[in-house]
Amino acid sequence: MLTVEKLESLLRPVLEGADLEIIDLKVMGSRGRVVFYLILDHRYRPVGIDELTKVSRRFEDLLDMDEEIPREYALEVTSPGVDHPLKFEWEFAKNVGRKLMVDIELDPVDDTPTDLSRPAPSPSAERKQKRSVPDERVETFEAELTEIRDGQLHFKNCRVISLDRVLQARVKLPW
Repeated sequence: MLTVEKLESLLRPVLEGADLEIIDLKVMGSRGRVVFYLILDHRYRPVGIDELTKVSRRFEDLLDMDEEIPREYALEVTSPGVDHPLKFEWEFAKNVGRKLMVDIELDPVDDTPTDLSRPAPSPSAERKQKRSVPDERVETFEAELTEIRDGQLHFKNCRVISLDRVLQARVKLPW
C-alpha cells in the first residue's frame, strides 16, 4: 500500500541534492486517479519555478519506475504561498521582519499567554503538527517578528513566545 511515508522516503534522495525541504505532502484522489501534492521550500532562500520544474521532472521519473505507484497520477509540486502556515523554526527565521498573525495556546493555570511560561524546546526542535485546542484556550495576535533565539519568537512589541506554544502562524499581508 502506498503511504505518505513511503512516498516521502522515495522522494527524499532527490531533495538532498536540490537542498530543498518537504513542507507538505498529500496523496489525494482514488486508486484509479491519484494526485500527489507536494510543497517544497529552501531553508534560506526563495524557491524558483525553474527549480521546482527540475525537481518535478526528477520526481516523475522516480514515480514512473515504482511498481506501487498507479500509472494514472498527477503530480503537483509547488512552493508555499504567503498564506501557508509556518510550521518549522527555520520558516519563522525566513520571515523575521514581517508581521505575523499568530494563534497561541493560553496557559492552563491562569488564562494568560504563555510567554516564557514553559521551557523552550531545543532550537533544533521543529513543530510538524497543529495541536487541537478549544477556542477559549487560544489567543490570536499580530506583531512583527524581530528574531528567533533559543526556541523563542521575539516580537517588536517586546512579546516573547515559546515556539512550542504556537498553534498556528501565518504571514500577515500588508494589503
